[in-house]
Formats: sequence, C-alpha cells, structure tokens
Amino acid sequence: ELEHVADDLRGALDDHLDEFRTKSMGQLGTIGENFVLAELESAFQQTGDHFSTIASTGHEADLRGAFLGSGGDKVEVLIEVKNYTTPIPSNQVTKFRSDIGNNRDRIKAAIFISLKTDILTISPQGKPLHFEEVDGIPTVYITQGEPSQRMFLVVWAMLRRELGGLDGTVPHADRITIAAAARLRDFVNEFNN
Repeated sequence: ELEHVADDLRGALDDHLDEFRTKSMGQLGTIGENFVLAELESAFQQTGDHFSTIASTGHEADLRGAFLGSGGDKVEVLIEVKNYTTPIPSNQVTKFRSDIGNNRDRIKAAIFISLKTDILTISPQGKPLHFEEVDGIPTVYITQGEPSQRMFLVVWAMLRRELGGLDGTVPHADRITIAAAARLRDFVNEFNN
C-alpha cells in the first residue's frame, strides 16, 4: 500500500517536472515574475508597499514596486525578473537600461533580478550584487544561484531604507534588520571594489 502511494507521488512529480521542462521562455518568465511578485507582496504589502505586473506594457520592466517616502511622496522602482536556464545575454541588460531611461522621470531606483543564472555583462563585475547608476537612477543587479535565495527581499528593504520609506525605517525588523541591510551594503561595496 505505502509503495503504491509512493509510486503515485513519484509519477505526479515526474509529470509536473516534465511540464516545467517543456515551458517556453515566456512561460518560464511569467513563473519567475509571479514568484518575485508573491514574495515581495508577502513580505512588504502590509507596510503599504504596492507591487504590480507591467510586463505587457511596452518600454517597461516586468514589475513596478512603490511605497510612500518620508515626505509622503510616492517612490517607484522598476523591477526586471529573468528566470533563464542559460546565462542572460547582454541585449537584455541593454533593454533594461533603455527601460530605465524611458521611465527616469517617474522612478527612483531599478532592480534587475536573475533568479538562476549569470548575467553575461554584469556578473563578472559584481556577483551576487552589482550596483550602477543608469541615467541618474540607482540600479541593482542581483545574480542568484537559485530562486530560494530571495536576495531581492533584502535589496528591496535596503532601497526602501535608502530612499526614505516610512521615514527611513526597514519593515519586518525581525526578518530584515537595518544592521543586515547595512552589512549587505558594506559587503557589496567591498566585493565590487
């Protein structure tokens, strides 16, 4: 009886794995976007942060995140999510930089997230995180080895703090502390220099 149940579970898992193996790049991208969106909402929505999918809009990234800054102004952040199984080509970084330029009047920062693979033109400069300024917009590139690392949560908290979210406080102090964000910033600065 128990072996029969285990065989049924193995069969179901194999079916699901086959389904993921045969997904198109667009389908894998949507899975990645939905994963990041759900994680950000779960961690930060109760603090008033808002996240939305904008992938179908031209000259935009995949997601947009927003929160109220210390002066009550709306702070918007573009978020690009890549769920590739191979290294991300440089044309995707070029497109993202163009999207930042097209939105620089309304955004305060941008995040490029690779859930599983290197970003060809970025990862050699700084991994797991690389910082640059694109058209005056602070931009963070995240190169994760696997989706479960969820480094984008700490990066969101860090950007939120640096951009004055909730008078500079970091939400979920029990999960993502100001000290952790400061250590991450120091680590990345040392790593990228």
